[in-house]
Amino acid sequence: MKYLWNLKSSVYHRIRLIPGIRWVIDQESGHLRNLLPDTIHQQSFILDVGSGAGTSLDIFPDDIPVVAVDHSFSMVKQAGRRRGRLYGIVADARALPIKSGTVPFCSCIGVSEYISSVRNMLKEFSRVLLPEGLLLITSARKNLLNRIRYLLGHRLFLFPKQAWDQWLGTAGFRLAGQRRSMLQYQYFAEKRGQ
Repeated sequence: MKYLWNLKSSVYHRIRLIPGIRWVIDQESGHLRNLLPDTIHQQSFILDVGSGAGTSLDIFPDDIPVVAVDHSFSMVKQAGRRRGRLYGIVADARALPIKSGTVPFCSCIGVSEYISSVRNMLKEFSRVLLPEGLLLITSARKNLLNRIRYLLGHRLFLFPKQAWDQWLGTAGFRLAGQRRSMLQYQYFAEKRGQ
C-alpha cells in the first residue's frame, strides 16, 4: 500500500484540481474551517496525521508550524513543497513517534477510512495530545461516491457515525462540533482533562 501512495504522490495534487473533485474538496474544506476554533491562531503547532501531499493543510493559518505525518516519504516531501514551516515525519498513525501529552492540536483529514483499527488510532491521538488538546478528524461515510472510490481501488473502511461517536468517547474525547459533507463526517473534539 505504501508503494501505491509513493506513486500517487506526484499526481495527487493535480487530480484534486479536476473541477468535480475540486468542488467536493472545497465543500469539505469549508466545513472544516467552520469547525476550527477562534483560538486556532494561538496554537504553538499542529500535528497533522496523514498529511498526504499537504492539500488539506490549506485550512490552517500559514503562520502556524505543522508537523506532518504520513506513511509515505514521497507524500511528506510533496507536503513540504506546498507549505513553509512544515516538519515531516514518516510514521504510522497508530504508532506515532511522539512523546505523550505534548501536542496541542491534532488533525487527521481524509485518512481514517484507510485505517481498519480506528479505535487504536484515536487512542494514539489521545496519548499524544495535551490534556484538553484539540482534535479535528474526518470519517468517510457510506454513499455512492465512496463506493466509486472503492471501485477505483481504494480499500476503504466505512464505519457508521454511531460507532465514531462511541469510539471518540471511549478514547477520552468530548465532541465539540460536527459537520457532514458529501463524502465525509467531520468531527471537532476536545480531549477531556486528566
